[in-house]
Amino acid sequence: MHFTAFPLLDPVTLLFSICLLSFLMAMVSFTTAGSMPEQAPALREFSKSMSVAGCAFLLYYLRGNISWFLGFFVSNALFLMSSYFGLTAYARLLRLNLSTPIVAGLVVFGVSGVAATYFFQTPRQVAVFTVSAAITVMWSINVALIASGMTKRPTPSALLGIVIFAIGAVAFAARTIFCIAGEGASISPTSGAFLQVGLLLFGAVFIAASAVTFLAAAHERQRSGIEENALRDGLTGLYNRAALFRIARELDATRDATRYAVVMLDIDYFKDINDRHGHSGGDVVLAQAAALIASLARKADAVFRYGGEEFCVLLYDSGQQEAEHFSARVVGAAGRSVANLPDGSIVPFTFSAGYATRSTATTHGAARELFASVLERADLALYRAKRGGRNQSVAALPVVAIT
Repeated sequence: MHFTAFPLLDPVTLLFSICLLSFLMAMVSFTTAGSMPEQAPALREFSKSMSVAGCAFLLYYLRGNISWFLGFFVSNALFLMSSYFGLTAYARLLRLNLSTPIVAGLVVFGVSGVAATYFFQTPRQVAVFTVSAAITVMWSINVALIASGMTKRPTPSALLGIVIFAIGAVAFAARTIFCIAGEGASISPTSGAFLQVGLLLFGAVFIAASAVTFLAAAHERQRSGIEENALRDGLTGLYNRAALFRIARELDATRDATRYAVVMLDIDYFKDINDRHGHSGGDVVLAQAAALIASLARKADAVFRYGGEEFCVLLYDSGQQEAEHFSARVVGAAGRSVANLPDGSIVPFTFSAGYATRSTATTHGAARELFASVLERADLALYRAKRGGRNQSVAALPVVAIT
């Protein structure tokens, strides 16, 4: 089946359109990188992917007017490299680890079939098989990358990216199967065969959709990064007070029997440290004290700078025993630690801690304890720890004892 009666479906027209579209998307990605510094490495990598794809399709378009080495060997190698750069772009965007040797091995596998056909005159079917199989696996890895980078609430760009690359992987898997079955052995993009024209049509849609999807994902990451920075303390890198109360609202909204504990920590005699070493020295102590707390918290827990020299730790799925153990560990570790100032001074510091666990008991239909109440009890326990001599942890009074 051929499409010569439909000029818009002419393979040469499609190839030229894909070539221009690829270069356009490369330019858009590269210029967008300037306005999004945090996502710039990923955007430049994606721009590289689109540029290489454009070069590959340009060589396909010029096939017949250039050497067979360029039109066949180099064009297919560039097409494989485009997929490689696309994978690394997504890995950088999503901050995920990518096994470069495995992906590079897929490129080598794809090129090996092309090399065998070009240098040793093996059937073209070999080149079709290796290129299609390599692309199938690489795009499947892309689907896995995007899926693993999704949050609890998948974004439209992530879902669209999965759909696009999944369809692409299926299309090239089908081409691989057809090749094994002895069909579709021709790898000439200028062929008017149904399979070739179908792949070129998909290629045009794929280039546009993948570029739009990637740019949208980059914008989403940039926006979420800005929101994340707004919830972080600039000095310590911990979550700030605004983040604490946002999480508090979420916890209160669940209205269930979620177990958690709140630990309040305060650096003892911090005013004396500031007076003796200046505010810059105090900042170093704050940063190192924050790092100590964060190093002892679990990944599931959340650590906040509550204000000044005061910190708050939210221990998820924790009761009295876990809160007591964590508080004792932090107080003990601080007692064995010192802060090293840039001027060579060594500043010892200690913590006072107060902790409270959420009461999940209800009486006569009363609501379960809200976060503000747990926080207040932990703060009162901290006050008692400081009044009692500092450098210690104190448990909060039960709910019934303060009502």
